[in-house]
Amino acid sequence: MNQTRVPLIRDAFMHHHIAGDVAQSRQLDGISILDVGCGGGILSEALVRLGATVTGIDAASSMVEAAKQHASLDPSLHDRLRYLNTTSSDLVLTEAERFDGVVASEVVEHVSDLEGFLGDCVRLTKPGGSIFITTISRTWAAYVLTIALGEWLGPVPRGTHQYQKFVTPERLKQILQENNCETKFLRGQMYNILTNKWSWISNTSIPMLSMPSKLREIKTETARAICSCPSSNRCQEVHN
Repeated sequence: MNQTRVPLIRDAFMHHHIAGDVAQSRQLDGISILDVGCGGGILSEALVRLGATVTGIDAASSMVEAAKQHASLDPSLHDRLRYLNTTSSDLVLTEAERFDGVVASEVVEHVSDLEGFLGDCVRLTKPGGSIFITTISRTWAAYVLTIALGEWLGPVPRGTHQYQKFVTPERLKQILQENNCETKFLRGQMYNILTNKWSWISNTSIPMLSMPSKLREIKTETARAICSCPSSNRCQEVHN
C-alpha cells in the first residue's frame, strides 16, 4: 500500500507546506508526522526516508517492539523516528498541536469511538496541518472482499473486521467537518492481485478509500470558549 499512500502524503505536503526546491531524497525535511496505529512501522519508516520526523504509536506493545527491532536495522532512521506504546487519547494530553500531519492508515475500521478518535487526531495536528485517512468503505462490496473472501476463504484471521465499524465517506467527511477540517481529496483504492500493485480509483464503494483533510485556522478567542482540549489555553481548533 506504500505504493500509493506514500506518494499521496508526500505530494500533499509538497503542495501545501513546503516552499522551494528540495532534494529528491529529503522531500519532507522539516515536517513532523504522527503515524497512529503504526503496527510494524512500514509506513513510518518510508516517511522518515523522505526526510520527515515521525512518531509512530500503537496500543499493542508487541507491534511497537517489532517496529523498534526493524528500525534498528537502519541506523539512518534513529534521529528522526520514535515509537511509543500509547493511544491517541493518551498522547493528546501531552502533545496536542505538535504535528504537521497525522496519518491513520487502516485504523478507523477497528476503533469503537470513531468521533473521539478523529477528534484526538485533530487535536494532535497543528492548526493548518493535514490529516490522512485510509480505511474500508461501508459497502457490500467491501464486506464481500474483506470479510467473506479475506477472512472466510482467505488468510486473514476471522474476526479481524466487523462490518458495523466500517464507515461511509459521507460520515467521515461529516465528522472531520465538525472538527474544523476541510476534505481535499477522496478516492477509492484497489489492489490488483495479478500485478501485486495498488492504484487509486474514482469509485469509493470499493473497499479502500483515502481522505486527506486540512485544518482551517480560526481565532484563538473563539476556540477557547468551546474547547475541551487539555491545552485549551493554546488551542486554535474547534472540537465538537
